[in-house]
Amino acid sequence: MAPNRRCPFGLSDHLTITIFPAIRQKSVSEKKIIKVRDKRRSNISSLGRFFQNVPFEDILSSVQSPCEKLSIFTEIVNYGLNTIMPERSIKVHATDRPWMTNNLKRLINKRQKAFATGNKPLFSLLRNKVNRERKRCREIYYKTKVQDLKNTKPSQWWREIKQLCGCKTTNR
Repeated sequence: MAPNRRCPFGLSDHLTITIFPAIRQKSVSEKKIIKVRDKRRSNISSLGRFFQNVPFEDILSSVQSPCEKLSIFTEIVNYGLNTIMPERSIKVHATDRPWMTNNLKRLINKRQKAFATGNKPLFSLLRNKVNRERKRCREIYYKTKVQDLKNTKPSQWWREIKQLCGCKTTNR
């Protein structure tokens, strides 16, 4: 079948090319809700003090069944966790970086509003704050991630390091 020839453009001897843009599907950003606990050192030490003050031996010695002992122990642990470090729900986008925090998102929104309104001095101030906060968040994330990896298997350590560096994983 012969190609569809178009007439030349103006007085030129070149043929006209028609280009149609591809239809883009707007991706619906998926928001996930994750549950997190505040794991600051102060909360962890408070939880430790709580567990030290619980008379586990007295409580568990009154029950004979291992299943009942397990359920009582689980109830005590859940009570301590939910009282001292309650779970919070956080909405995150599927495309968010793992070091992205709510404070950083809030600063980015303020910066964007300042840019949209044309407030140049405020935009410059917020741009610098966003950059400093972004660097701080990344530094904290990578430090804690590497700290956690020091106690893992070498294969898992390398897998995480490659992920942090942005290397693609190969399936074997």
